[in-house]
Amino acid sequence: QFYQFCNFWNMEYLSDHWKFDEETEENAANKSTLIRTNYDNYEWKNAFSLQKVQYLGNYSWTLQIQYVNPDKVKIEKREDKYAKCWVGVIESNHDSALSLRAWNNQLFCASKFGYGIYGFNGNKMKNNVCKPFCKPFKVNDIITVKLECTMSYYELRYEVNGRDIGNYNAINDDKDEDDKKKMEQDQDEAEEEEKKEEHKDQNEESNDDHDNDNDSDKDSEMEDAEPEPEPAPIPTPKKIKTKTKTKTKTKDESYINRNDRVAYRLPNDKVYEMVIALKNPIYKIKCISFQTKPFSYY
Repeated sequence: QFYQFCNFWNMEYLSDHWKFDEETEENAANKSTLIRTNYDNYEWKNAFSLQKVQYLGNYSWTLQIQYVNPDKVKIEKREDKYAKCWVGVIESNHDSALSLRAWNNQLFCASKFGYGIYGFNGNKMKNNVCKPFCKPFKVNDIITVKLECTMSYYELRYEVNGRDIGNYNAINDDKDEDDKKKMEQDQDEAEEEEKKEEHKDQNEESNDDHDNDNDSDKDSEMEDAEPEPEPAPIPTPKKIKTKTKTKTKTKDESYINRNDRVAYRLPNDKVYEMVIALKNPIYKIKCISFQTKPFSYY
């Protein structure tokens, strides 16, 4: 299904924090563009989509960050060139989601149930923890937030101007604590095995030295027994063992991707909705489309 413009934004509590841009007839008719109000002085304000991810499928929201008054902005300055906005999703049915919609006094991805990326520097955030994810994107770029369904989870992905973004070293930061502990246990076992191999090699070197000493003693006894001295035997060079450390692959290495374009992997048994947060009233948000496609098991 494909939705365009109307019925894009969740109107519940919207008027306290946002107003529709009615500068053009198009915007006034379809109510597609939002501008921050001066109702309060909170640093960030969140705008919530009406459509929710309730059934397994692929979902995408496409938006554009624009200037309210482009003539008053110096786009050559970094402060104005890159968009100071967070774009992502929240768990709609979380206990604190209603409070966040009503009061709108907290950045959505600073909570335990929000996930987003920051356009100004490309960082991603969940539960107020930031990690680098992609390059920053500019005002007027076309941004698409995607939840793509798999058999096990949703993949939170992003497109900017029709291109996938993200270049992240995903080392299990999206997995739960049990998976992390299992990976750490596997790594400890691998290190312990490596130490055993080192100890075994040291014992072998010690045995080689002992064998060489016994050979020297036997040669000396033979020299004393014979009437005519013979040339001393050429000493056998000591064996030098060169050990190459090989990293033992852990069970979770198949998950590690040095160029991962998935921002987060989210449980597919929860309900989600798209959220975008603006820090500065010089910006406005224009919705372009919302699309959904049922998940296919085959």
